Amino acid sequence: MTFLPYATGGLASALVDGNANGVGAKSKFHFGYAVGGGLEWAITDGWAARAEYLFIDLDSKSHNFGGTGINIDVSDMHVIRAGISMNTGWIWDSILGR
Repeated sequence: MTFLPYATGGLASALVDGNANGVGAKSKFHFGYAVGGGLEWAITDGWAARAEYLFIDLDSKSHNFGGTGINIDVSDMHVIRAGISMNTGWIWDSILGR
């Protein structure tokens, strides 16, 4: 098996919605960053599997609903993902006659 460790990072964004009874709703975009890493390994020539961890830090702010003292807090997120992929190059090679 062939292994490929990797690091990743970039911009992260999320739309946060909140609703307070009698006061109304509020939506706000938050921007921050995501960093993480993972490992991908070739199972066969056409199949690969991967596992990845991401830490997402969005700009931490509290949103107050019109002086009511009701706040929405945005916190950090931890994401673990796994997947399996198939290389479809052989399908296109047979269709195109290569």
